[in-house]
Amino acid sequence: MPSRRAALRRRRRSPYLRVSVNLVQVDAVVTDAHGKQVTNLTADDFDIREDGRPQKITAFSYVKTAGPQPASRPAAPVKNPTAIPLPPSRPLTPQ
Repeated sequence: MPSRRAALRRRRRSPYLRVSVNLVQVDAVVTDAHGKQVTNLTADDFDIREDGRPQKITAFSYVKTAGPQPASRPAAPVKNPTAIPLPPSRPLTPQ
């Protein structure tokens, strides 16, 4: 069984890479007075601050979404001819 000291020596010799990344993703939906999405904005149209200090926007993109979907009717139950019928359930009551 290798000693702890040998394991530490191997670990020190192994190449490693230490990376620190500070990225905060901010999602925004911008609408006009009529509730319609504004789609022609750029990074210059936004002011991002942390603790009152302006922050640089390093990446900016518009993501097109499908928008709100109309409410749909619940799906009809699927009939499975091989399903085993279960007896009717009864409410649970404390005994």
